[in-house]
Amino acid sequence: MKKLSLLLLFTALWTACTNEIGTIPNDEPKKLIINAILNAANTENAIYLNLSDYSTPDIVKDGTIRLYVNGELTETINECKQRSREEIMPMYTEFYYPVNTRFQIGDRIRIEAETKDGRYKAEAETGVYEPLKIVSLDTMHISYAPPSVTGSNYPGWLNEYTRLKVKLEAPASNERQYHRVQLQQDYTYYLVNKETQKDSIVNATYWGCTYYYDTALMDGKPGNPTNTDSSIDFIPSQENYYQVFSDIFFTGRQYTMTLDVFTSYYWDTETYDIRKTTCYATLQFSSISGNEYRYLRAVSAYGDHDRSNPLENPIIFPNNIKGGIGIFAVENATEYKFEIKR
Repeated sequence: MKKLSLLLLFTALWTACTNEIGTIPNDEPKKLIINAILNAANTENAIYLNLSDYSTPDIVKDGTIRLYVNGELTETINECKQRSREEIMPMYTEFYYPVNTRFQIGDRIRIEAETKDGRYKAEAETGVYEPLKIVSLDTMHISYAPPSVTGSNYPGWLNEYTRLKVKLEAPASNERQYHRVQLQQDYTYYLVNKETQKDSIVNATYWGCTYYYDTALMDGKPGNPTNTDSSIDFIPSQENYYQVFSDIFFTGRQYTMTLDVFTSYYWDTETYDIRKTTCYATLQFSSISGNEYRYLRAVSAYGDHDRSNPLENPIIFPNNIKGGIGIFAVENATEYKFEIKR
């Protein structure tokens, strides 16, 4: 009897699995998309407006944005500017609405946006928070032989990087605080052409650092860039591309962060000899809202999402836009400039 029941159950499941799934209708109503992560220090910020669509969002070029600071109207923005082709990075940033209002710690910022015909409307609100204090910065130059070439035919091959130990202090607060770290490296290469012996100077800017050894940036699971530590391999790791973190790992409002900065080289060494290289870095810690923290963590997860795997859960993006979708936030940064010596 048990075998017969199992056979009937298997037959029912097999029949259910043969039903065809029809085409998903394109009947989702359009919504106004607001994409705006402003910087309190900028003299001009940008707000991007689009209308959601089944495949590609439509750019809104004739919208109106009203911006309020602490309940008072400070700007009504009707002009949609277009960037030059040299400035454009992601294509969605080509058309934007400029914001010239300056923000201070403690401000409550609200925006109202709508299309010209008034059919689509949305609003959002956020705050400006006090940034972390950089108490001290210690640097250490490290050279090591990568595991992949150790003992190979290249015994002299070495990787070089600078390890930063940054002591941070959080503002006094009874609420959870969220932050983001960014590192800008400005290189100057003093070159000489091997054939003509003429001198030249090349400037280059690089962004980013390695955070795999830091507890806060790895959500309590510090590892290494290749995750080869067998003791942590059983816990799946998730990239933190936007390097956001909370104060959950702070003790007594303080925390020491570990960041690694790898040396960047001018690679055209066939044509040029490098006589000298200088690098001046800007370490930036920004206070951000909880909404921005969750949004950027979702964007990082989406970057690793395998859309070809039907069993993988879809990424759900947080949304703080009423009547629409997107993100509205203001970052407030503190900076520390220093020289990376080689």
